[in-house]
Amino acid sequence: MLCPGFVNVNHEFPVDVVLEPMSKRGGVIRTRYFSVFKDPKDGNWWLITGYMKTVQGFWPRKIFNGLANSATFGGEAFGPVDQPLPPMGNGYRGIAELLYAALIHEITVLDENFKEDYDPKETETYSDDPQYRIIDYGWTYKYGRLIFYGGTTPQI
Repeated sequence: MLCPGFVNVNHEFPVDVVLEPMSKRGGVIRTRYFSVFKDPKDGNWWLITGYMKTVQGFWPRKIFNGLANSATFGGEAFGPVDQPLPPMGNGYRGIAELLYAALIHEITVLDENFKEDYDPKETETYSDDPQYRIIDYGWTYKYGRLIFYGGTTPQI
C-alpha cells in the first residue's frame, strides 16, 4: 500500500498502521480480512479491509504493466547486504501448522466473470533463499485455501 501510486480513499484508517493485537506463536490466532480485486470497468485494483469490508483505496491501472489482465500474489523481504536477513511472517521458517506459522487463509480467486474459485490449480510457490519457506497447503474445509510462510529462524 505504500508503493507509489496507491490512492487511499479512507483516511479514517491509515495505511501504514501496525495491526494489533497480533497472533503469538503457539497462542491465539488473530486474523485480518483483506481483499484485492480488479474493477472490470476501469481496470483499477481495489483494496478492501476489515470484516466490515471497508474500501481502503486502489492502485490505478495505469501504474501497472503486468497486472493489466491478471494478478500475482506475493511478498518480499530484503535488507542491506551486510546485515542479517530480515524476518518474514512470524520470523520462523514456514511450516504447515496453524499455531506455529504465519499464514494466509480463505484465499479466493475470481476469474474474468467474477466466478469464485476456492481451490485454483494453476498456482506455484517461489523462494530464492532457503531461509524463507512458502507452503501452499491447498484447500481445507475449515479454513479454505491455506498458504503458510515465514523465514529466517530455523524451524523449532
